[in-house]
Amino acid sequence: MGVMRVLRCAVGFCGLLLAMSALSGCGASGPNFSPGLMKPERGRALLYVYRPDTLIGIGNADVPFLHLDGRRLTRIRIGGHFAVAAAPGRHKLTTTESLLGRDTGKVRGETTFAVSAGSTAYLRYTELYKSIVPIVLPGVVIVHMEGGAAFESVAEAEALAELAKTRLLEPE
Repeated sequence: MGVMRVLRCAVGFCGLLLAMSALSGCGASGPNFSPGLMKPERGRALLYVYRPDTLIGIGNADVPFLHLDGRRLTRIRIGGHFAVAAAPGRHKLTTTESLLGRDTGKVRGETTFAVSAGSTAYLRYTELYKSIVPIVLPGVVIVHMEGGAAFESVAEAEALAELAKTRLLEPE
């Protein structure tokens, strides 16, 4: 095998390792979900926010930030969940975009919801794509995507089945 071929293989392998390490930063890496581990505190509600394990958004190294009533909680990584106690009443949950790991403050998705004392609420975060347009230029293909994000209230049985496939997200 020639020296040039060995160098090309080494560069290709390094590129593959770099791509794999970039993509691995998109997913959650904490402990697996454990049902019944958390209960609502007395006089408060418990909120689970999770992002199912999906391919949508896996190529994006900048993971959105999750906020409850303006307070930053964590990054909402693919295949991750986060539980937080909340006072009874109305709340606002948002995600903001990340650029090179920094919170831009630009809202990507948001919802308002109400919880009562002693209740547990489950909200699924999903990224959506409205359009995907490939732009083909000589020697390169650029993919332009437009979309958004949404939170969806999920029934307990369905949420627990999906949460079983997630890992805990670390707080910020």
